[in-house]
Amino acid sequence: MGADTTPPQGDIFEGFEQYRTPQTEDYQRALAEGLVVLDANVLLNLYRYNTGARDDLLSVMDRIGDHLWVPHQAMREFWRNRDSVLGALRDAAREATATLEKSSRSAENAISVWAKKSALPDKLRDDLRAELDRAFTTVRQAIDRQTDTDASAHTYDTDKDHVLTRLSELLARRIGAPLPSEEHEKALREAESRIRDQQPPGYLDHDKDPDLRVGDYLVWEQLLCEAAGRECDVLFVTSDTKDDWWERSRDELRGPRHELSVEFRERTGRRLFMVQPQDLLRHANSLDVEVDPKSADEVARVLTSWGRDVEDYLDYWTTVADPIRGPASLIRAVCGDGWTFVPGSLRARPPGCRVTDGRSTHYLFWGPLRDFQTLLWAAMDAIDPPLDMPIVVLLTPAGEAIDTDHNRRGMAIAERSGVRLRYMIVSPDPNQNFEEHED
Repeated sequence: MGADTTPPQGDIFEGFEQYRTPQTEDYQRALAEGLVVLDANVLLNLYRYNTGARDDLLSVMDRIGDHLWVPHQAMREFWRNRDSVLGALRDAAREATATLEKSSRSAENAISVWAKKSALPDKLRDDLRAELDRAFTTVRQAIDRQTDTDASAHTYDTDKDHVLTRLSELLARRIGAPLPSEEHEKALREAESRIRDQQPPGYLDHDKDPDLRVGDYLVWEQLLCEAAGRECDVLFVTSDTKDDWWERSRDELRGPRHELSVEFRERTGRRLFMVQPQDLLRHANSLDVEVDPKSADEVARVLTSWGRDVEDYLDYWTTVADPIRGPASLIRAVCGDGWTFVPGSLRARPPGCRVTDGRSTHYLFWGPLRDFQTLLWAAMDAIDPPLDMPIVVLLTPAGEAIDTDHNRRGMAIAERSGVRLRYMIVSPDPNQNFEEHED
């Protein structure tokens, strides 16, 4: 009987490596021997962390040393968005102070109403008002002190910005070059093709301006080129949690999209790993770097409070108008061509952002009719003399009856409040855009 000539078979992961769940030792090996690639959002979020978390993450980056690398496109996006991030931090303080002022007036009014109805002695009423004023003053002063501290540490002046000083030391000779002209043009065409075909990464940015929607793919292509040249695994660190980067099981991020893992292996022969910044901190012990266990929680909190703005926005549009995946369509429908949102200004509760045409800027808030009061309060809080009048857009599903009396009452209330009000019909038909409703 002849010898068995059946070729030996591989294990169950051969040809299906993208399904393998990375283990702790895989991440540790990638940290020690691979290329650790930072996305722009990781660098920008350094401004949003408290001092301890920021210093811990910078220490980990320092320890990674020559294995650390930033794609040229990521650095470009960092510089493009840095001023907006710094501005958003200042806006947050102003919004908090404005809300406190309004709450203070409401609280004083509540005491006055109660005092009248209960015949409260004037002295007791005045004592309560004074105590209330002291409490609000204490909080306002604390906000002002923290704002001053942040302003001195995170200044627009690049020579005095502490974060920039550290990054310039850590990233010296660790930032990639731009793609050569021919390769760059080819990458732009490929990015647009992937957006049309909904192929990762970056296709969920399809509604952004042309220069912005190709950014994710340029980061990806530059990462691939660098990994192929170094012939090493890559650990990509990003705060981006969109589904055109990640495999997701319910709310859990499981790793890179399978298509990306396959493409990475085909181009480099190596393996791709992805983590969020808080996960990088949790692996710090493998680099012999001591970090405060609370730092990872702080980084995760920032991702939740800032990064979720965009995620919540996308979730909202999934339920209202599935084909709309970004603010650009709404802004164009309400404000016209040439208007776009100010990077870093998106907020989730209630949904809103600052919009500009390069000459004028104002706030825009949107939501269903039932959220009219919440949206109106948000717009009133955003009234700022240097900015144009804020706009509230109430969204009505196509086919739903429109109460014109309600619309007119809403218009009158908004006008008295110093807010412009618009009603928009939102259709689930992917071939239809927003339509502005006229009474």
